Amino acid sequence: MGTVTRTIADFASEDVKRAFAAFDVDGSGKLSAKEVLAILTRTSGGAALKLEDAEKVIADFDKNGDGQLDLGEMVSAFSTLMKGQKTAGAAANFKMYEAIVADKKAEIAELFKKIDVSNDGAIDLGELAEIIAYFEGKEFHADKFFTDFDVQGAGAGLIGSHGESGDIDVDEFGWYIGSRAGHAPSVPKVIEQLSDACDFIQMKKDKKGGKILPDSAKENNDLYGKILVGFKKEVERLFFRLDVSGDGTLSMDEVKALVTFLEETAFDEKQFLEWWDVKGGVKGGGDKSIESMEFGWYVAYWAETSENMGSTIGKFNDAISYLHNRDGVKERAYGGGNGAKM
Repeated sequence: MGTVTRTIADFASEDVKRAFAAFDVDGSGKLSAKEVLAILTRTSGGAALKLEDAEKVIADFDKNGDGQLDLGEMVSAFSTLMKGQKTAGAAANFKMYEAIVADKKAEIAELFKKIDVSNDGAIDLGELAEIIAYFEGKEFHADKFFTDFDVQGAGAGLIGSHGESGDIDVDEFGWYIGSRAGHAPSVPKVIEQLSDACDFIQMKKDKKGGKILPDSAKENNDLYGKILVGFKKEVERLFFRLDVSGDGTLSMDEVKALVTFLEETAFDEKQFLEWWDVKGGVKGGGDKSIESMEFGWYVAYWAETSENMGSTIGKFNDAISYLHNRDGVKERAYGGGNGAKM
């Protein structure tokens, strides 16, 4: 497992430097007890602190014994102080999350093991980032995620086996699920959605020696087949409209404009084939074309759920109409029974 090296000081040191410069009134490059007291008072929200409090901080972190704090000592002091404040302040939230997921610990542990592909009892950035991004539908911000949830080991009531370690243990993962669910009845749905995200991302990563594992087509069908139930005729019609050549498969020239239009980015033929042309058994599929079932998986990927299939099919139809009109493509007459079958 590749551990991500992070500390509170990494996030806070710039703020501490600015505070140091602002409160170093005499410009000596060192802070006296009075100057440290001024910073502590400001950062504690105006709490009633005494000079003795500042002197204690200096005594704890004054490495060279001069009775003052230089910048490095101040960064170290605030790193430790902020860690304690963060954990204490978060403890109430984590106790709430713990209560939310209390009845689903076994299911959470099972999902945790599925994500923990290194099987070391912790989930690191490499195992987590794409799954969370896919689940939340937005870019994954590692700093914020680990700052919010990698909190164990700092002395509050929910402390576990490690400190701010750059990975997530099963308790912290459960708290994340609790935060997303908000209340206990929603926990099973969050677990299910995270599991689906895990299946999808791991399927894309699960390639060895340039070859897709033999059951990749099955995994695609398991993941997307249930979404397509009740919509196969409509998807076949979409496929027919794109299959301008009428050969029963989609060439890259036939899908390029649609994929570019939908994804609003340059068409990456190699990646598209790797993801969707799986029947050939090798990375890229072997035949460099898309069959009706593979196209159905792509439509289901866009929909994400069966509830969204109707609107997704409408979106695909509108895009195809626009692109064919723009490019002067003449569509074949559709008879309802002469399209490729899924």
